[in-house]
Amino acid sequence: MNLSIPAHDTRIHIFAVSDTDTGPERQTFLSRLEDPSAVDTTLPMLFDHPALDPTGAEVFAVADIAGMGLRGYLQEAYDIAPEVLAQSKARLDGLGGDVIILTPRALGRAEVTLHMPAHIRHIASLAPIPPDTAPREMPEVDLTPAAPKTPFVPPRRTPQPWVIIVVAVILLLIWLGQGG
Repeated sequence: MNLSIPAHDTRIHIFAVSDTDTGPERQTFLSRLEDPSAVDTTLPMLFDHPALDPTGAEVFAVADIAGMGLRGYLQEAYDIAPEVLAQSKARLDGLGGDVIILTPRALGRAEVTLHMPAHIRHIASLAPIPPDTAPREMPEVDLTPAAPKTPFVPPRRTPQPWVIIVVAVILLLIWLGQGG
């Protein structure tokens, strides 16, 4: 089976692998953080597309994300809207075994035709939520200079009258004790 992908496609493409013995090695973006050399170089041959960049692909078992589910993973990791995922709910929820996710990075910017072997089946092509690039009104900024702040000067402390009396008495006693 062939899958034609237009130039500058921003969708991710999900494939099911029915025969893991002849499928690609498992790799995720997280596994490549732990071991940057963990890139399966058989993906370009598998899809008969030599320019395919395997660093833009993930291959993993659906069971590895069972707690989250494939739809939850696609929503969180690839920013796919829940409404878009709902359209492919039955196909995504029915998957078991290994899946391949090809991102726009894997496919490049040119038009691509992927030639899939019999054990690889295309499941869905899903577009992420587009970025919000709508122009917005900037808030007004007051450009008048602010009044200079006066530095904080602590108040001058004057001793309490009883302290002066106690010090005077002590000095008088010392003076009288010396024979004054």
